[in-house]
Amino acid sequence: MADVQLSTLGSVIKTAYEGQSDTNAYTDAEQSKLAAIEASATADQTGAEIEGLLDTTLANVRWKEVEVPSGGSTGQVLKKTSGTDYDYAWAADSGSGGGLTIVADLTALAAIAEGTISDGDTAMVADSNVIYVYDSVEVDGVLPADDSDGIGSWVPVVSKAVDLASTVHLGTLSVDYLGGDSGAGDANKYLNEVGTFTQPTGNVSVTSADPASAPGSSGAFAANTVGRHLHVSLGVAATSDWVRIITEEDAQVPADLPTAAITTTDLLAFGDTSNADASAATTIANFVADLDIVTETGTQTLTNKTLTNPKASYSPFAAGTKSSGTYTLAYSDGNTQAATNGGAHTLAPQTGDGVIYVHYTNNSTAGAITTTGYTVVKGDSLTTTDTQEFILVSVVVNSVPILNVIALQ
Repeated sequence: MADVQLSTLGSVIKTAYEGQSDTNAYTDAEQSKLAAIEASATADQTGAEIEGLLDTTLANVRWKEVEVPSGGSTGQVLKKTSGTDYDYAWAADSGSGGGLTIVADLTALAAIAEGTISDGDTAMVADSNVIYVYDSVEVDGVLPADDSDGIGSWVPVVSKAVDLASTVHLGTLSVDYLGGDSGAGDANKYLNEVGTFTQPTGNVSVTSADPASAPGSSGAFAANTVGRHLHVSLGVAATSDWVRIITEEDAQVPADLPTAAITTTDLLAFGDTSNADASAATTIANFVADLDIVTETGTQTLTNKTLTNPKASYSPFAAGTKSSGTYTLAYSDGNTQAATNGGAHTLAPQTGDGVIYVHYTNNSTAGAITTTGYTVVKGDSLTTTDTQEFILVSVVVNSVPILNVIALQ
């Protein structure tokens, strides 16, 4: 050390010190770095401590909620799912943005979460080629499966794919369906739900000639204004499926209608006598006889209730089982009737002069029969014994109702 110059002493000491193991120079740069560290700073802060500091520093900015949701797929975009701030979810690019969601079927369409749908969103159902638009106030369309209020649904707007080269005119859309019937030139056809042009049932085509091609649908009408013919379609296979139902001749009223009274010897004719299925003419008398119609004689009238040629026998009207309430007889059910006593009930007479015969049979639940409205009730006593039978003769003469009971055992 005696040989060391005083001016070089510091350098000698520094070199000697740093030459020792586990020693390093403490530089001015390192001192400046340490001086820049805040008081009480630590190197072991937890995530919660860091989050707390950010909450304090950022106050009400809600920095934790402004983040990109996980999931999503190629082509999707972030969309608002509610009116709440920072409420986002991945969804298809659709609606007013011009995108079109394609789903396999209606089940897949309904599976789109309601919270990810907005008014005007569009989707095409692949299995039917139908395009739907979402309407937030519509209730009659396809509701989302997670719908909670029954409001807001997918509404079909376009069926089938159309040729985009179709010409659009003011007020007119000229559409050529891919691989389908254009319906060009036929104003009587309409575009149906399966993408073809069809003549609607009940539609009337007005032409100057009879139909010359197969009908567009069953139940359609074709009017020939020249020949004055009306046809109806009974099928769609061939021209022969048009059947003429009215001609001008059918609708005409003869100017020389007979004014004399019709007699029993006048002829009746049915059908078109020029056709193969025309029936033979018959007299009115034979027609009445064939129908077993009751007629009046020259000296007796129906007003006096005197009939000729009555039927030899009649089948009684089946009045059914009477077990409660009031059984009121009526001439409209016939003069002979049959009823079963199945429980206690009341019998009332018919309205108007005449006679009605009722065959009563008791069953195992027969009850007491009371009468109402009769002036006189005569004859045997009505019982409730199972299988016993009675004939009740209900007579009204000059508006006076009388009942006579006849036991058959």
